[in-house]
Amino acid sequence: MKIKSLIILGLALSANAFGAITLQSGFSSFKANDSGQILSNMGNQSLSLTLGEANVSADKSGITTGQTTGANNKTKVDISSLNLSTKTGFTINMQVNSVKNKVNNGSIFGLSTNTNDNAWILRTEGSNDGFVINGSSSGRPTTALTSVLDTTKEFNVTLSVENNQATVFLLQNGITTTLTWNQSVTESTAKELFLGSWGSLTGNKDSVDFAGISFYSGAATAADIPTMIQNYSIPEPSTATLGLLGLGGLLLRRRRVH
Repeated sequence: MKIKSLIILGLALSANAFGAITLQSGFSSFKANDSGQILSNMGNQSLSLTLGEANVSADKSGITTGQTTGANNKTKVDISSLNLSTKTGFTINMQVNSVKNKVNNGSIFGLSTNTNDNAWILRTEGSNDGFVINGSSSGRPTTALTSVLDTTKEFNVTLSVENNQATVFLLQNGITTTLTWNQSVTESTAKELFLGSWGSLTGNKDSVDFAGISFYSGAATAADIPTMIQNYSIPEPSTATLGLLGLGGLLLRRRRVH
């Protein structure tokens, strides 16, 4: 997973800035079961990712979404069980290796709520890639995102929601770009995160190579980004626990020998 180049602050600074958000769930590895579901390996809340037509990398470190038209082959995560409120705040972080192929009116990601299939979208529309609310024409970006983001290279995207409004932070090459839109959505809870597609449209898909996806309660700021990225490289709880147990046993053995 190519994340080291994006960690631009020390862990000490990141830890101090991490108080307002709490990790709920996420994916830093992508091993599918026999049913084509990928189970979360981060946080305390269990989620499953519907693979759809996405391909899993050989080392299980990422997935690449497909572009075949159809409602039943979308790559998505049902996050309704997390009860993430647009009013009280939540954060979704996505580590992207690259966008392999874009289409006009396509989407890098789309988030639905229980009242809106296309609440927030990072949309590709010709040269006007940008952040869109409610999927509407009036919500199209007014400034081309291509001037600040090279989607063919690694970047990190954070969707931070609070008081029914959202901010998107894009981090690439050590530079953070902030996108905002003054419109609000109806107070609701996050329902599904669509990867490489809209919530409502069956086509309009981008081929995106994702290396990590995580979900937090609370609205993140730009200062939280390094820690969210670092979380993808922390060992799974079971692995970490086994490591600590092994170290404890070794120390105890040494004490007995001496």
